[in-house]
Amino acid sequence: MSASLPLDVWLLVCEELTASRDFDALYNFSRVSRTMANFALPSLYSIYELASASADDASIVGKRKLAILWRAIILSSSGKTAFPYCLWMQNLKLGDFKELLSDIAPNSNLRQHFFQGDMASYEMMLQSTTANVATRRNRPRLDLPGIITKVGNAITLYVKEAADRDNRAVALTHLEGQSIPLDVLPSWTSRLATLMSLHIQDGSVIGEEVAKSIRDNCPRFRELRCFYCNGPTVDKDLAAFFRTIPPNSLKVFSVSSQNHMGKESLAALSLHSSSLQRLGLSGLQSSAFEHLGSLRECVSLESLELEANRGTAMEWESTYSESFADTVAWLSACTSLTSLKLWHVECASSLLKLVLKAPKLRLASLDLNLIDDNDEFYASLGKQTTLEGFYLRSNDVMLDAASPQHAQFIQSVCKLENLRVLDIMQTTITDNDLHSLAVALTNLEELSFDGDAMGDSILSSILLMHNLKNININASTNFTVEGLLQFIDTVGEMHGSNCGLTLFIMNQALDAQIFPDEEQFLTNHAHATFGGKIDISHPEEEHESDFSD
Repeated sequence: MSASLPLDVWLLVCEELTASRDFDALYNFSRVSRTMANFALPSLYSIYELASASADDASIVGKRKLAILWRAIILSSSGKTAFPYCLWMQNLKLGDFKELLSDIAPNSNLRQHFFQGDMASYEMMLQSTTANVATRRNRPRLDLPGIITKVGNAITLYVKEAADRDNRAVALTHLEGQSIPLDVLPSWTSRLATLMSLHIQDGSVIGEEVAKSIRDNCPRFRELRCFYCNGPTVDKDLAAFFRTIPPNSLKVFSVSSQNHMGKESLAALSLHSSSLQRLGLSGLQSSAFEHLGSLRECVSLESLELEANRGTAMEWESTYSESFADTVAWLSACTSLTSLKLWHVECASSLLKLVLKAPKLRLASLDLNLIDDNDEFYASLGKQTTLEGFYLRSNDVMLDAASPQHAQFIQSVCKLENLRVLDIMQTTITDNDLHSLAVALTNLEELSFDGDAMGDSILSSILLMHNLKNININASTNFTVEGLLQFIDTVGEMHGSNCGLTLFIMNQALDAQIFPDEEQFLTNHAHATFGGKIDISHPEEEHESDFSD
C-alpha cells in the first residue's frame, strides 16, 4: 500500500490526520511499515495526550496503551528508543501521567511491565509509616511526586541538551503539572526555550524565581493557568511574577478555583494591559473586588470570566463604589470582548445594566449565574444583538412568568436573532413564551428551558425552529406517544437542517408515563426518520422508589 502513492502524499495524509486530531488513525498508520512510521510517529506523539480519549480508560487495554506511550516517551529521554519521542511532544502533561500511575499501581501486571528493564530506576517507593501504610498486598506505595519529578527532570534536561548540543528541533511548547515543587519549576522552565504556556494546579509556586527563569529563557511564553492560588503570600508572589516577565507579554491568565489575588497582583497584572486577551478569575474574595478596577487599562480582552467565592458577601456597588464604577468603564471600553462570564458576583445585574448598553461592546457569548435582581438588566440584555450563545442561571424571583420583568426578559431575548444556543434551564417559560422565541430565534441550534405543565401543544412551536439540533426540556411535561410520533413524522417530512435533532424530556409526569418499550419505539423511529433521538426521564418515579421497600 505504501508504495502505491508518492511519499509526499502520505506526508499530507499524516498532516491532515494530525489537524483533525485523529490519534487512532495515526496509530494504525504508524504500524503499516517503518517508512510510514517515520511519517506518522512525530505526528502521533505531538498529540499523544489524546490517547486517553481514544480508548476506554477503565479497561486494561486502555491503560496498557497509555502506559506504552509514556514508557516510550520516558525512555527516549535517555536515548533508549529508536526514535526521540519526547522531542515530538507539544504538551508535557504530567497531571495525566500521575493519573496513569494511580491507575497502574494496583495492577501487578501493568506495573511490572511499565517499570521493567531500563525503567526500573523510576519505580520509587514511599517509606511505610503509620500515616502511609503499604497496599493490601503489603507492597510499598509508589512515590508519585518523586516519580513525576524524576520524569519531568529527565525530559526537560534531554530537550535542553538536544536543542543546545545537537541543534535539534524541539516541539515542546506546553507544560502542565499538578504539583511541581517550588525548587524544581524554575530549573525546568530554564530548559524549555520553546515554552509558551504553563498550566499548574498549585499557583503558590509561581513567583519571582519562576518569572526570572521564563524571562531569561522562554521568549515565546504567553500563557499561565492555575487551578488554585491559595496562601498568605500569593498576592505578593503573583505580583512579582507579573512584574518580572516582560511587560505586555502575557496573553492568557486564569485561576479556576480558590483565589487569594488582591491589590498587588491585580495592579501588577495591568502591566500586561495591551497583550492580555483571555482572563479568567474564579474564587475571588470580597477584598479582590475592592481592587478590580486596577484592570481598567486591560481593554484588549477578548474573553473574561469573573466568579466570586461562594462565601463572598458584600454589596460591591455600595461598598467599593469606585472600583465598581471603574469596572463598568473597563468592560464598556473592551471593544474586542466577545465572551463574558459572570458567576455569583454581587451586583452583577447592576453592572450589566450599564455595560450591555455600551455602544461598542459586541458580545458573542454571555454566561451568567446571577444572585441579584436589578430590573433594568433585562432591558439592557436586548442591546447585545450579536449574541450567539446566552446562558442564564438566576436566583431572581422576579422572573416569575406573571411578572413585568419576565415579559421584558422574553422581549429582550427575542431581539437576539443571532442566537444559536439559548440555555435558560432554570427559567420558567410559558407556551406563549416558547412560541415567541421560536418565531424570533430562527437560528437556534440548542435550546434548554423550564416551565409548568407543558404538553403536545408546544411541539408545534419547536417545529418552527428548523436549525435545532438539541433541545432540553426541564419543564413538567405530559407528552403523549401519539403527539411525539406526529412530531417525529413532521420533522421527517420537512427535510430541514435539524436532521439529527435530539430531544431530552427531563421531567415527564408519572400520570402521563411513557413506558420503556414506547420510548424505545419513539427513539428508533426518530433515528430512522431523521437520524435523531428522544430521551425521556420520569424523576417522580425515581423519587417514589426512594420510599419503596
